Amino acid sequence: MTFVRDDAGNPLGGGMPSGSPLRADGESHYEAWLALLRRDPCAYCSGPGGTVDHVEPRSGPARGIGTVTGWVNTVGACARCNGAKRDLPLLVHLHRRRWSRVPSRPRRRGSRSMTRPSVAA
Repeated sequence: MTFVRDDAGNPLGGGMPSGSPLRADGESHYEAWLALLRRDPCAYCSGPGGTVDHVEPRSGPARGIGTVTGWVNTVGACARCNGAKRDLPLLVHLHRRRWSRVPSRPRRRGSRSMTRPSVAA
């Protein structure tokens, strides 16, 4: 029995990895992907990258994105942002990053920023 293939030899379609464990140069597809991510700019601050960050931390369960070490869960990041994110989920990291720059000085009770604007009668 002979099966006819309509995908030109690529099980994932044209332009996608062939499914073989190694590329023509002997490097695995995943390692080539990580090397590409290291050359990308940082996903968090747009500075020069250099490291690979897992969007969902490897220490936690994968939540609907495949595996925690999969292709979808990795982005390029600079060492500073990657270290700041540590093992935090993405939204927690972004929230802390946003609100860590706001001064945490308590407002006085009679300050102008706390009073309501007066409405002309």
